[in-house]
Parts: sequence; structure tokens; C-alpha cells
Amino acid sequence: MSLYANDAPTLEPPVTTAHAAAVPQASEGTLRKLLLGSGSRVAFLAVNTVIGLLMTPYILHSLGDRYFGLWALTSTVVGYYSILDLGLSGSLFTQMSHALGARDHISANRIYSTGLALYCWIAVLIMSVAAGCAFVIHLAWPSADAAVVPLILLTGFHVAIGFPMRAPYGVLNAGSHFDLTNAINIGAAVLRVIAMVFCLRSGYHVVGLAFAQLLAAIPGFIAVLMAVRLRYPFMTVRLKSAWHASTAKSLFHFAGPVLLGQVADRLRLQSDALVVSFALGLEAVAHYNVASTLAMYYLDGVTAVVGVLSPLLARQFGAGDHEGLRRNTLLGTRASIVCATFIGFLIVSVGPSFIQRWMGARFLDAYPVLLMLAGAIFIELTQITATSALYATKNVKVFARINVAEALANVVLSIILVRRLGMIGVALGTLIPALAVRGVGMLLAVRRCLNISPALYADSSLAALGRSAFCLVLPAALAYRFVRPDYLTIATVSAISAVLFAAPIWISEFHCIGITTSPTAFRILHRLRPTRSLTTKA
Repeated sequence: MSLYANDAPTLEPPVTTAHAAAVPQASEGTLRKLLLGSGSRVAFLAVNTVIGLLMTPYILHSLGDRYFGLWALTSTVVGYYSILDLGLSGSLFTQMSHALGARDHISANRIYSTGLALYCWIAVLIMSVAAGCAFVIHLAWPSADAAVVPLILLTGFHVAIGFPMRAPYGVLNAGSHFDLTNAINIGAAVLRVIAMVFCLRSGYHVVGLAFAQLLAAIPGFIAVLMAVRLRYPFMTVRLKSAWHASTAKSLFHFAGPVLLGQVADRLRLQSDALVVSFALGLEAVAHYNVASTLAMYYLDGVTAVVGVLSPLLARQFGAGDHEGLRRNTLLGTRASIVCATFIGFLIVSVGPSFIQRWMGARFLDAYPVLLMLAGAIFIELTQITATSALYATKNVKVFARINVAEALANVVLSIILVRRLGMIGVALGTLIPALAVRGVGMLLAVRRCLNISPALYADSSLAALGRSAFCLVLPAALAYRFVRPDYLTIATVSAISAVLFAAPIWISEFHCIGITTSPTAFRILHRLRPTRSLTTKA
């Protein structure tokens, strides 16, 4: 079967001028909400990043390499519990976006209550799986460290009680209330840090650390439930009417390919630690984790900026505004390339100094690994808005196939190369499939499913990349001359580089020089649109 078989909708050609006038356009209030949401996501990421950067060496030095490796490995394994989401998060988010956009309160309430019921059953399953794994390890591996079994139980229970919260989070995000969800997440992150520091200072070690994380998460869960109740009073859950078979069927129908894509994501992003642990040992996991942690911050940072377009794209598709969806896809792609290029530059220029100051000189072997992982992440980030557009237009099967192909190639190459090249081989096993599979596959998917001209898509992307690279000349000279392993110097160089980069890229990439009539940045963004035809020619 062709990767792009005709099993999903394709966007229609551009609408006529008369029809375009009738298509609902994004209001200034919507754009303000999106910008606020993007800012709050960046704020949450900044808080989370600072916490991670400060807590990682603190936890490492408190636990030691072996127990820190166990902690990192447990976190990786627990990440596979998300497979039991069964793709429902993406399905619930997309269908809830459509329902809220249509002001269909009955359907929205059914989606929420049915999703919550499904997640509760999944939570029970996760607790059962965690208990079963702990029991098997206790019997089959009696020489295992005493911390392994309680660590599996506590982390499993933590994940389980968090699963039902995916429903209220999905409701708030579908309504673009990212500011609210991120405020809750920031509060939960601060509580988690306080609990973890108290635990480690009290000498409770790795098991106590897991218990502290569990307790600190509960207030955030309560807050998100209350937020849904306040924002959407019509969202009610009654035990007798919580389950709607037709709604569940609809959710699962869309969730299948979403699940396939999520499984592939886990293989791509979380299999490396397993390969390293089996081939090189737990101590090597600690070193590889330094690079993978920074790479994931890179991914999360750019996603925080442009990811708020997802619900807007879904609502535009539901309203039939295909031309607007294409414009926003190209705009989001350009924005993600600009952000990804600058943050990637910081990784290259200040990476060694930062790692040396953050974790110590003995962890500098993580820098080459970081460069390769960052390259793979860069390829993904350039396609992140197009991925959201594929979800919004119900072309998730196409994306799932691309993801699966990349993930399988990733695992196979990592296993082959780790024996010869060590950690660098594992990172190469991630980079090569990203270039060969995702880079080419998404370009074809954009043409086939979104009806965007490949020439325009490549033109727009390469132009944004070229202008971004040119605007990095002065920041590169600054970093080469002044950067050294000192937090203040690194922060100063990064901040000045951001200023030197932001002004010229804003003028050259988004063509906003001379626009003075718009009182807000939202109208400036609303005016941005390509001048060439967005669609493929017949």
C-alpha cells in the first residue's frame, strides 16, 4: 500500500473571493488568546527548564551515578505507560475542538464524560500492570536492588491517577485555554520541587523521591477539574450517564492511527536510553541522559511557541476555511524554523560550556551526542505545524505511517551502531532516519494531504532557514569571543544574541517594517500571508 493512499481527506483548492468573505476569520480575541497561550507555554517551559537544569545535578549528586541511572531508566520505562492512552488524547482534543467551535454543548459534554470514563478504566489497567511487573521482578530477580519494586509501584500509581486528568486538560486546551493549564502546571512544578528537595535533604533517597512526586501532583489534578467546571459549566459527569457508546466508538475510530503514531514516538524518543543501558550500562545512561534532556528541552521550547496553532487549525478545517488553514500552516512552519534555528545555534555555540558548568567536565562526552540529537529534533521541528495540520484535517494515518517508518529505522540503526560507536552510534541512529524518512515523507504528505505546492513549501522553508542563518552571523561572533563555562556569561551571551537575532529576523522574515497602523501585534500576525498560490497545480 502506498504511504499516501487515498484513505483520508484532502484539502480543496482555494475558495473563491465571494466564498472567502463568508468563511469565518480568526478574531482579534482569538489571536490574543493564542498569543497569550503561546506566552504561557513558554513561561511554563522556562520554569520547567530552570527546575530541570537545577534539579538534575542536585539529584545526581544526591543519589550517585547508579541510583540516578535507575531513576532515569525508570522514568523512561514509565513513559511507555502512555501507550495505554490508546490515542485517545489526540482524538478527544480534535473532536472537542470541533464541538466547541460549533457550540455543540451536548456533543462536547458527551466527549468529556466518555473520555473521562475511558481514562478511569485505563488507570485501573495501569495500576494492575505496575503491580504485575513489580511481582514478577520480585520473584524472578531476587537479587535486584531493594528500591526497584517500590519504585515501579509508586511511579506506576502516579501515572495511573494522572491518566483521567487528560480529559479535563484536553477540554481546556481544545478551547485554547493554554494560559490556564500552564498556570496550573507551573504551580504543580513548584510544589514538586519543594517536595523533592525536602525528601532528599531528609535522606529518603530514590523511593522517597518517587513518593514526593506523587503527593505533589495531587493539588494540580484538583485544580484542573475545578477549572473545567468554572470555564464550561455545562460539562457535567454523572455516573449513570457518563458512558456513551456511539461517542466512544467515534473516539476510538480516530484514536487508532493516533495510537500508532504515539507508539512510534515512544520508540523514537525513549528507546535510546534502553539501548544504551543494555549495551553500555547504567553509568552510560546518566551521560546520555544529559544530552537527551537538553534535546527534549529544545523540542519542547519550539513546540511551546507554535503548538498553540493546533486548535485553531482544527477549527478552521471544521469551518471550511481551507485557505486560512494553509496560510497558517506556512506561517507556523516559518516561525518554527526561525525558533528552531536560533535555539539550535545556542546548543552548538554554548553547549560545551553549559554542560561543563552544569554537570562537570566528565560529562562533556555528551556534547557530540547532543549535536546529533539536536539535528534530529531540528528536522522534526521544521515539520511540527504541518503535523498539526495533518491531525486537524484527519490525515493522521499518513503521519502515523511516516512516524512508524522512522521509529523502526531508528531502533534498528541504534542497535547496530551502538556496538561500534557507543553513545554516538545511538545518536546517529536517531539522526539518519529523521533526515531520510521524516524530511522526505512530510514534504510529500504536505502536497498530497494539504494540497500545498511542494515548490512553495520548500521555497518558504529554505528562505526562512537562509535568513535565519544570515541573522546569526553577529551572535556567532559574539559567542565565539566571549562564551565560557559560567552561568552569568552564558546567560548574557544568550540574551544579547537573542536581541541581535530577533530584530533583523522579524524585519526580514515577517516583513513587518513600516507597519504602523495596527494597534496590536495580533493584527500584524493576522495580515501575514504568502503572495504566491498555496496549492498544487492540476
